[in-house]
Amino acid sequence: MREMQNLNHKSVEHHHLPRRNRFYQGSIDIDYMNRGYSYKSLPDSNILFICTFDPFKKGFCKYTFRECCEEDYDTRLDDGITKIFYNCNYTGTDIPADLQELYEYIQTGKVKGELTEKIEQAVKKGRKDEAWRTEFMKEKTIIQDAKDEGREEGIKQLIESMLLKGKTADEIISFCDISPALVNEVKNSLKHENA
Repeated sequence: MREMQNLNHKSVEHHHLPRRNRFYQGSIDIDYMNRGYSYKSLPDSNILFICTFDPFKKGFCKYTFRECCEEDYDTRLDDGITKIFYNCNYTGTDIPADLQELYEYIQTGKVKGELTEKIEQAVKKGRKDEAWRTEFMKEKTIIQDAKDEGREEGIKQLIESMLLKGKTADEIISFCDISPALVNEVKNSLKHENA
């Protein structure tokens, strides 16, 4: 069974990395299964976040997570998922040389050895690879579409709530700055639900 990798670079600190990690893992699994494979053959996967900040503020050079039982930490779920958050701000001396080289490359962009030379070459190749860029843009589009659908659903829920509270269509249109057609669509769906 092969192993899947998902690499993410985060330079802006925010508190949603664990949920984003969950999203990426779900996306990997669904993509794999959409190709016709069974969940039984899901490959092991590693979700890697390279952060230019300490994501958990504990001072470690990296944070590795695997599923285990809360009642007995020695009992592992063995679901094949590993999540690693790299802290490029780590300043300790107990870090492997390759990891230190990687952290310096992330922070400065300067190639200093064999590892960072390979990374630099892969980045250049990726930038030239039309198929990779196309796949990247496709993924960005899918994510944006999902966000847009979520926003529209949220607006519809707001309209429904306002209608149920006795607000008029004109009040909702004015308050939400939306089209009368959308308000009418929600009104009609409410009528069908209550029929």
